[in-house]
Amino acid sequence: MSFEYSNSSALYLPDHISEELEHARTIEHRDFKRISVEAKLGNVGLGCLYYQPEEATDDTAIGIVKGLGAPRGVYLGLAEALAKRGRPVFLYKSPRTQPLLDLVHPEHQRDPLIYQMQAVHAVAKALRNSEKVTELRGGNPVHQIDLGGHSMGNYIMAGMAHHDTIEKPYDDVAVRSMTSIAGAGLDGDGGWKQVASHAKKLWPGIAVDEIWKGIPLIINSAPKDIKIDAIQHIFRSLPRIIRETAKIVWSPGVRENTENVDIPYGTILPENDQFFYWQKVLQKSGDLFDNNYDIIKDANHVYPNTHPEEFAPHLIAMTHALAKNRQSQRYEA
Repeated sequence: MSFEYSNSSALYLPDHISEELEHARTIEHRDFKRISVEAKLGNVGLGCLYYQPEEATDDTAIGIVKGLGAPRGVYLGLAEALAKRGRPVFLYKSPRTQPLLDLVHPEHQRDPLIYQMQAVHAVAKALRNSEKVTELRGGNPVHQIDLGGHSMGNYIMAGMAHHDTIEKPYDDVAVRSMTSIAGAGLDGDGGWKQVASHAKKLWPGIAVDEIWKGIPLIINSAPKDIKIDAIQHIFRSLPRIIRETAKIVWSPGVRENTENVDIPYGTILPENDQFFYWQKVLQKSGDLFDNNYDIIKDANHVYPNTHPEEFAPHLIAMTHALAKNRQSQRYEA
């Protein structure tokens, strides 16, 4: 695969993405409002937050699909950075974040990844039906969304898209585009091979160099409620994180869930990601993205969390580029 070189903050960047990125960086910051929206999956609350900017540059809401084990709080900075640049945003807690006693309820023993996919549907449905959200949007209900799946969030996003457009079409809220952000399931390794490969990188490399060193940056870039959110998440989510990890062990990757899905698909890859090397991702899965890629210089796996202000224009640029050539499939949340 040949690459187009860029002198911007991206290492390699096709011209059509570069133009969108240049524009995204020029957007003046604006005020926004954040509200809580009641969204449930079964009897589990999903803690949905919706951000509506004044003078939105695009009515399509960006949904952040979080990585494995990550609390909602570490994405609050990114949600604000996107909203300040004119994009409506929604962010939610994983359905694993629930009262401890509820973990033994039969309803919560389902396939953990499918459970996560269903959470996206539940949130989209809640946003569409929320009178508060519609009022904030000037009477315009949420009718389409862009999804950004970070790390394991790429598994969830791709699986959801396959389920919605191939196995069970929906017709109320359209997924306009999907963007993999340092996404899992693209480097060609699946099953125990993947676990063994990534386990060797995790300690001390990723755990120390990226996650531990990134904590102060995340706290400084996020609103004050990140601490409470993170504490609640850690104490409530461990059993389901273990189950999700076990499920991923047997997951072959995302190719089978994306090849026949008619939703534009792009990828943003950090140059220094120690989990998923960008060269290997594009070698194994570059054909899935139809030349829609962005490799960010000097960035690591948690860059969207540690540098949300710098990362936000990249995600906005990718969603706009994908939207220009989209053929939307519609789904019911």
